[in-house]
Amino acid sequence: MVWGCFCGAILGYLYVMIEGRNNGECYVEILEEYMPQLNAGMEAAGVSNPVFMQDGSAIHNSYHALIWFQ
Repeated sequence: MVWGCFCGAILGYLYVMIEGRNNGECYVEILEEYMPQLNAGMEAAGVSNPVFMQDGSAIHNSYHALIWFQ
């Protein structure tokens, strides 16, 4: 699995998981680690209304991910 993020010209982080399978808990751990740093970068760049997008992967719609986003 590869997880990456960007906002306009601001490049975020690229997380590559080579071994094992991913699940909702793993996805939430990635979000908890990298999203605060990305949010800080967007705030510093004056981005006030970011849009978070993801595809329909099962881990994006997992119980753990849905609870985290609430």
